[in-house]
Amino acid sequence: MILIIEFLKYCILKYCIASLISIIYYKRFVKCIQYPLGKAYWGKNLSSHDAYKLEKSALVNLEKKYKCTCQKPLLHFPKIIKKFDCIHTLVITNNGISVNKLRKPIIINNHEKQLDCIIQNLKKVYLMHDDMHYSGKNITINKDGVISIIDFDISHFEDKLFDKKLNSLKQKIINILKNNKYIILN
Repeated sequence: MILIIEFLKYCILKYCIASLISIIYYKRFVKCIQYPLGKAYWGKNLSSHDAYKLEKSALVNLEKKYKCTCQKPLLHFPKIIKKFDCIHTLVITNNGISVNKLRKPIIINNHEKQLDCIIQNLKKVYLMHDDMHYSGKNITINKDGVISIIDFDISHFEDKLFDKKLNSLKQKIINILKNNKYIILN
């Protein structure tokens, strides 16, 4: 019995080391989201494991049902490239720079259509983002002016219609974009 436990510990350690090496490799090309062990998240007092599971669940559900309704298909949410469950880490696509970190002007075309697409996709999976910070840290813009929503570790799934909440979220995003001096809305 002790031999089996030691073997399992060895396998887990080996997997975690391989995971860390992969993350170091991936960090050059994409973003990694890591949830340090023992850290409490937001006012919900989520464990790092719970925050990781929530983020993963939200992104998996969005990816399964995602359909872009913009004129040309755009990516408005991160996609998971690789999951490292043992160390609570997701490797995701890089969807641009957070609005609060913009330092040069960027033009966003069809922002209303993009936001409608984002809201429709959130509605499909009954997902509400609960951390749309006024600084814009959870909204990214890429070099082509594509709006994306990130950071779903503080979110929740609704079990019924929640149009008013989503419309409020959309208005909040519009206000964040309008109040940023580097963003030009077309």
